[in-house]
Amino acid sequence: LKSKSTLRSMRRIILDKAEGPCILLGVHLCGTLSLRALDLFNDNPNTCKLLILKPCCLPPMIHATRDDVFHVGTHSFNASDVASTGRFRGNKWLGPPRNHVAPKFQR
Repeated sequence: LKSKSTLRSMRRIILDKAEGPCILLGVHLCGTLSLRALDLFNDNPNTCKLLILKPCCLPPMIHATRDDVFHVGTHSFNASDVASTGRFRGNKWLGPPRNHVAPKFQR
């Protein structure tokens, strides 16, 4: 899902050949991969009828330091609104406690 060519291939190989509506299921999509799943869903409204998304971790801080802006459909938001330090190593979270990140999402 990281590249546009992969999204095009998924559409051509899977979605364009579907005999009926499709459900997209995205589990453990780290960083910005959730945004790519949203792109795939939004770009295929005639085929993709439902998106179930369970993201993993937030986008890394590099996106905020570059002043990136994420675009999902007609919605845009600054990376600094959702980016966070930290990452998983195996099953262990190496980063700020959840209660430090939670206020970003309580607006």
